[in-house]
Amino acid sequence: MLTENNIRERVGEIKNINQGLFLCPFQLPAKTINNYIKIENPQDLDFILVSFNLRDDEFANYLFESLPDQIDLTRISKNHIPSNKYGFSDVLLVPPTCHSQLKGIFDKERENLIWCIPIHKYEFSGNESKEELREMYIRTTPVQDWKRKGVPKIKIYFSNPKTKSGTINKNPVILNYEYLINEIKEINGVENGFLEITNYKNEVIEIVSPLEGQYFLILNRDDSKRILMTIDQIIEAVDQFLI
Repeated sequence: MLTENNIRERVGEIKNINQGLFLCPFQLPAKTINNYIKIENPQDLDFILVSFNLRDDEFANYLFESLPDQIDLTRISKNHIPSNKYGFSDVLLVPPTCHSQLKGIFDKERENLIWCIPIHKYEFSGNESKEELREMYIRTTPVQDWKRKGVPKIKIYFSNPKTKSGTINKNPVILNYEYLINEIKEINGVENGFLEITNYKNEVIEIVSPLEGQYFLILNRDDSKRILMTIDQIIEAVDQFLI
């Protein structure tokens, strides 16, 4: 459990924002990491909110006040938050076993430390594994940038015999939007190729293109209901599906 005393002893410079809420800035050569730490909460939980190069005490306090009274410490979860200046719709609640915030500074004291990540609803499902979450915030979604444009969660499983590319062992992979659009274009006219996309709701669509310039959209893995589309229509449908 974190206290004001052990935070001051281990961290050094801290700013008292209000009762139980502290700002601990870490100044690095290329950026400032603003760590908002909230102690003295229900369930004896502690919370941390992290921002790169942006200080916003009001939003930090607003977010912490929006958290539910009961939080599951055994898994990642997702909770709706009220409207705010950054357009976030939810907060991802990450238990200490799934993140490394303040690790090395605190050990046992961080065993109830929840990492609070403000998100757009379509960025995370809320049931990610520790490994999937880490891959997403390192590769695709800059969660410490509160002014970011929303980044849809995209998992794809595909095979393209023409380019000899695809996923391994039928395991979907996390990819960014630009890569997805490129793969859609690459599959054009590939008879035995396919591309399966999963969004943040764990819904699935499939795209095939057996003839040049001819795409088919398959919903819910029902191959009997193919929708013929142009490349522009396919991209528009994918955009709508992701958010």
